[in-house]
Amino acid sequence: MRILLIDLSSLFRPIWEMSGKEADQDYASKTTVARVHDMAHGFDAAAVCCDSRKSWRKELAPTYKAQRPKQEEPLYHQLRLVKEQLAADGFCVWEAEGYEADDCIGAAADRFFDRGHEVVIASSDKDLCQAVRVGEDGAFGSVSMKSLRSGELMGPAEVKAKFGVRPDQMRDWLCLVGDASDNIVGAKGIGAKRATELLQKHESLANIYANLGNTCDALGLTPSVFTALKESVHICELGRKLITLRTDVDLPFADIFKPRVAKTAPAELEDTMGEIIDGETGEVLPEPEQKLRPIPSIGNPTKAERLHLEAEKEKQSTAMVHVEWAQTLEPRSLSAAMTLASAIFASRQFAAYGTAEAVLLAIMTGRELGIGTMAAMRSIHIIEGKPTLSAALMAALVLRSGKAKQFEIIERTNERATIRCWRDGEEKPIDVTYSVDDAKRAGRVKPGSGWEKNPADMCVARCQAIGARLKWPDVVANMYLMDELGREEAA
Repeated sequence: MRILLIDLSSLFRPIWEMSGKEADQDYASKTTVARVHDMAHGFDAAAVCCDSRKSWRKELAPTYKAQRPKQEEPLYHQLRLVKEQLAADGFCVWEAEGYEADDCIGAAADRFFDRGHEVVIASSDKDLCQAVRVGEDGAFGSVSMKSLRSGELMGPAEVKAKFGVRPDQMRDWLCLVGDASDNIVGAKGIGAKRATELLQKHESLANIYANLGNTCDALGLTPSVFTALKESVHICELGRKLITLRTDVDLPFADIFKPRVAKTAPAELEDTMGEIIDGETGEVLPEPEQKLRPIPSIGNPTKAERLHLEAEKEKQSTAMVHVEWAQTLEPRSLSAAMTLASAIFASRQFAAYGTAEAVLLAIMTGRELGIGTMAAMRSIHIIEGKPTLSAALMAALVLRSGKAKQFEIIERTNERATIRCWRDGEEKPIDVTYSVDDAKRAGRVKPGSGWEKNPADMCVARCQAIGARLKWPDVVANMYLMDELGREEAA
C-alpha cells in the first residue's frame, strides 16, 4: 500500500500566516482541508498527524521553540476546524498528548515500513529526513519525504545529495549545525559544510566523541574545530534528544486500513434532495399538483346527462394522470450551479474536491466543454485551482466533436504507445509516441506510481493528451492531465 503521512502543522502554518489579507475568516482552515484532499490523491491511505499543545521536548528544554510567537486562540480555532472537517471527511487524524506531529509520523513510518508498505511523509521539517529509508536485501517497504515547499520527493539518495549525509546521519548533522526553526543551537563555529565533512569521515557523532581525546591530533582536527566540539558536548547531547523522533507513540494504526467513509449529508440537505430546484433562482419548488379536469355542474340533468356524468367520473377516477418531466437537476444558471455544487459536496461522495467552490469550478468547466454535471465530476479534477481532464475525457471530446478523421491507438506496449491523429480537413495524419523512457527523463516514474503499475495505460494517456492538444486545441481547451501537473490520478 502507498500511505501518506501529513505533518499538519507544517502544512497549516504558512497558510495561516498568509490568511491575514483574506476576507474570509475561515480561509486558513478551508484552504488546508482542500490541500489535504488534493495531496491524498493517488494514495491508498492517508493520516493527518497533529501537535498536541503540550510537548515532552518543551519540558526537557524550556528554550525549545521559545523564539516562536505565542499561539493565539484564533489559530487554534482554525486548527480545530481543520481537524474536525478532516475527521468528518473520513481521514485518520492522529494526535497524542505530550507528543508532536513528528513523533506520530515517526512511529507510524516505523510501523508501516516494517510491514512492507510504501510511506510518503509530507512535511517541510528537516528533522523528518531521519525517517527516510528503503528495504534492504530484497525487503519491501520504503519511507520517502515530500517537501511541502518545493514538492520534491526525497529518498535516501536525494537526502544525501541535498545535505551531504545519509538519512541515518541527519540527527547528528542537525546536532552539529543546529535547527533555528526549533531554537536548537548547534556546536558553536561548526556550519553545514564542516558538519558534513566530519560525518563523512567519522560516520557518527558518537564515534567523534569516543575518539576525540584531549588534543586535536587524535582525529586530525584543527584547533578551532576541536575546541568547538569539546565545548559543545552537552549542547549536542541535549540536541540529539530533542531531534530524535519518538517511535513509542500509541496510535490507532489499524484505522488507516479502514475505508475512508465520510459522514452523511446534514439532515436539512437530505430533506431537499428529492425536490425540484428552480433553474433560475436555485430555490426548492413544491411538487406540482396533479389536478383533474373539472366536470361541469349540471342543474337538472336528463337521464342521458346523468349517465354521461357518471361515466366521466369513473373515467377520471381510474385514469393515470400524465405529468410532464423536466431535467431540473442540470443547472441552468449560476445560482442553480452553486446550489447543486453545495449539495454534491455536502454528500461527501466527491469529498476529494476539498470545497464546494472546487466542485462548482468542475461543473462550470464541464459546461464549457459541453458535458453534464456528473460526467464532469468523474472526469475533471481541480489541482491547486487548475482544472485538469482525464485522458479518457479528452479522447471522448475529440471523437464527439466530429473534427477527427482518425484518433486511434496504433501501438500499445509496456514500453511505449503511439496514437494516430488526423484532423478532418488535413491532408495527412501525424503519429504521437510516448515511452516509459520519456517519463523517466521527466522524473515521472516513481516507486509504486502508475508508471510502474500500468505503464501501457500511462503511455496511452499521455499520447491522447499530447495529440488532443496538438491537433484539437479548440476541443480540449488546451487543458492538461493530473500527471502532467505532477499529480497522479487516483484509480
